[in-house]
This record gives sequence, C-alpha cells and structure tokens, in this order.
Amino acid sequence: MEWKELNSRLKKSNLVKLFIFKDVNNMKSEKKNMTFLITLLFGLILFNLYICICGKPGTSNEILNKIYDLNIKNSAWNWTNTVVVSTTGLPSEHPDIAVDIEGNVHITWQENNDIYYRYYDITTSNWSITELVSTETTATAQLPSIGVDKELRVHIIWYDNTNYMGAGTDMDVFYKCKEINKTWTTTEVVSTESTMNLYSMPKLAVGPDSTIHVVWNEDRGGSDWDILYKKKPPGGTWIGFEEVCNATVGLSYRPDIFVDAEGSVHVVWLDDRNFYNAGGDWDIFYRYWDVETNNWMMIEVVSTESTSDSFVPSVAVDGEGSAHVVWFDLTDLGCGTDQDIFYKYRNAITSNWTVTEVLTQGFDGGAFHPVITTDVLDNLHVAWHDTTNYNGSGSDFDIIYRRWNNTLGIWMAPEVVSTGSSVISRRPNIAVDNIINVHIVWQDTMDYDGAGTDWDIFYQSNFVESGPSPSKKGFVIPGPDLFLLGFVILFTAIYIIKTLISNKKLYPK
Repeated sequence: MEWKELNSRLKKSNLVKLFIFKDVNNMKSEKKNMTFLITLLFGLILFNLYICICGKPGTSNEILNKIYDLNIKNSAWNWTNTVVVSTTGLPSEHPDIAVDIEGNVHITWQENNDIYYRYYDITTSNWSITELVSTETTATAQLPSIGVDKELRVHIIWYDNTNYMGAGTDMDVFYKCKEINKTWTTTEVVSTESTMNLYSMPKLAVGPDSTIHVVWNEDRGGSDWDILYKKKPPGGTWIGFEEVCNATVGLSYRPDIFVDAEGSVHVVWLDDRNFYNAGGDWDIFYRYWDVETNNWMMIEVVSTESTSDSFVPSVAVDGEGSAHVVWFDLTDLGCGTDQDIFYKYRNAITSNWTVTEVLTQGFDGGAFHPVITTDVLDNLHVAWHDTTNYNGSGSDFDIIYRRWNNTLGIWMAPEVVSTGSSVISRRPNIAVDNIINVHIVWQDTMDYDGAGTDWDIFYQSNFVESGPSPSKKGFVIPGPDLFLLGFVILFTAIYIIKTLISNKKLYPK
C-alpha cells in the first residue's frame, strides 16, 4: 500500500510539473506576443510621427500627382461652350481672371470707362449678376487686374484719373476689395507717391499669406519710365513703395508679377536700356524679391538671344521656385521675322536661364499677347492671340492655347480655343484651378448668343473627363529617400525596444 501510494503521489507530482511547465511555456509565449505587439505599436507610432513631421499640408503626394498627370495625358480634354460674360450691351475690353481655392471663377473687365466684375459659383453652377466696382470713379477707369486670397477675398486694381482722395487728374492705381461677407470696401489709392501719369497695365498678385502685391509703370519725366512696386499685408496699409528697375535712365514698360509659394516676388517687364549689353532695342528684363533675404536681387536680361524687339512678357513660377517667362518677339530664331511666342525659364537651383524656345514654330501669322500660368503639378499653360490659319481657324485673330506636360517633358500640340468665333478674338488671360481645369477669358467681336458685334468678354474652360482629383488636402508623403530613412528609423526603434524588453527594463517580472 505504501508503494502504491508513493507511486500515485509521484504521478500526481509529475502531472503538476507538466501543468506547471505548460503554464510557464504559455507565459513565455504570451510574453513574446506582448513584446511583439508593444514593439510594433511603438514602431508604428514613431513612423507616423515621422510622416507627420516630414510631410506638410498640400494637395497630394508626388507619386499620386504623377499618376494623375498620366491619367490627364490619356483622358479627353474638352473645351466647354463659350460663355458671354459681359451682358450690359456696351463695349467691354481688357478682361482678367482668377480662380479661388474652391474653384469659383472671378472675372473683371473695363466697360464704358468703369470696372465691372462677375463670378461663377462652383456650388450652384451659376454666374452671378454683373457688379460695378469703380463706384467712386467720375472720370476714366481702365485696365483692371484681379486676384483672390485664401480667405476668398477678391482684390481688384485698375488705372483711374479721377481726382479722388487728392490723387489729382493724372492716372493713378486704384484698389478695391470684396470682403468675405461679399461687401466691397471703399476705393483706395495705391500710387499715393506718384505725381506723373501711369502707362500700360497695372498688375496684381496675391501671396500665400494673402499679402497683395502690385506693380505698375510710371512716367518719371521725359525718357525715364520706371516699374514701381507696393504691397498691402492682410488688414494693413499700403507699404514698400519701391523702384524695381532702378539701374539707369530708360523706358521700362508693361510689367507682370507673380508671387511664389514661399512668398518671393517675381517681376518681368520690357525695357529699352542697354543693360548687360542687351542693346538699344526692347528686351525682357527680370528681377525678384527674395523672401529669405528680404531684398531685391540683381536685374537680369531674359531675352538674351533676341536681336530684334521683344514685347509683352508674362511670368509664372513653379513649385521649385523656377520662373517661366513668355513674350512675343520679332527675332528670327528659325521662325521668320513675324511675331512669334518665345519661352524660357530660370532654374531656381542654378540661377541660369535656359535657351529660348519658340512655341509658335511653324505658325505663319502674327502671335501676340502671351500669358502663362502653372498648376499644382508644375505643368505650364500658355495662351495668346494669333492670325495663323491653324487647323482651319482662319486668318482672323484667334485664341491659341498650349500646355507643357511636366511628366512627359514635352509641349503638347497647340489648340484653338475661340472655335465659336469667326472674327477678332484677342487679349486672353488664363487661370488654372486645383484640379487642373484651365480657364481662359478674352475679348471678342463675334455676335455670339446675341452679344452683338461690339467688344464682349468671352469665357471658356477645358476639363478632364476622367482621372483622380489631386485637390484633396492632406499630408504630402515624403519621397523615396525620406521613406528609406523612415524605415531605418522604424527598424532601429524596434530593435531598441525589443532589447529593452529582453533586458526586463520595459516588461515587469
């Protein structure tokens, strides 16, 4: 009996040991699982923090942008039916256009010595009523320029010789703003320091911080015309009256302005100064105000290959800070001595200008008044008016559009925009929204939709039928190099955490 009892006790003891052994193994397995989960959790948290820190608010990541651009290449581009924007029955000229961050289209123009405004509401798909902007004007208001800030305030400037606020009867730059509550502010005089007449078209650009930047041309006396600049911070007053072209006495004319994503200000104009051996003909000059140094940099000659006159420059800046310039030129760069559209850009990294390209190679008519803009994918969009009988458009003036596809690295074929017009179409302006829809406005004498044969403001847009939208706001995911660094950080963190757990510094006994 004693042996049997002892044997029974031994079996029970072994069974207990077995259970204890199994329990210990289970505990070790659970500990390993917990170690893995804790390590993975900490690693994911660190990696997400890395993405948030290295990413920044934007439209979409670079990879998706390139996919979207390829979809644009393979999708159908369609021009909408022409819309007659000016409906008052009086001659309407010199339109300008802007598109806000929500996709609403804003258009201004001059009509019967006054400035008018109208917008397209993207939510209701309707055009607003026409509004008179220059309500304080009693003389001549002309040549408006428009911009919209990120708070959806509309800003318009124009030339005016009304003796308003002591401005005198010479031409001055006037300004007005349509506030968020849709009411117009009282007219302000921008060029308060000016005592002489102004010439050419004043231009406005809105910075990323909603600061308003303005340039204009002024007769400083006799043979000295200068490009002047001023700005207005949000909620502030007009400051920073400066001469952009302060090199020597000469004629500086027809400025254009663009403010890049960092807040640097880029200005181009045409000039007859023999600056940097540019010669005594008209050339395109460029200068920019660097937001980092808070200084205007040196004046540069853009049209260095031109041996004849260069006219009407337009500038736009891409996401890398490179300035792109177009103008029309009489120089024969294998394109004849008629007016052609020339293009070149300034590399932001090397500060060097590329060789001039001719965008109207093969066109046998005259090309005038080019305008350029960029989009969120750094594609370039150019429009001008042209007398070439391109694709059966006739020898009258037509609006031509051309696009640089940044993904493919090529200029796409030109397109005729004013297909509904058989008479004179001229002076286009262009804007692109956040989903790459192109919006073009111009003046036309076509009796379209009962508009009559006087000058009217026409509008068209083109859009992509398919393709994802890059307009969703979110984090711009870092590129491949930063992803690699992120994974290195992730696995290093996992190793450190696992080592600490193994040494029982993070996991209790």
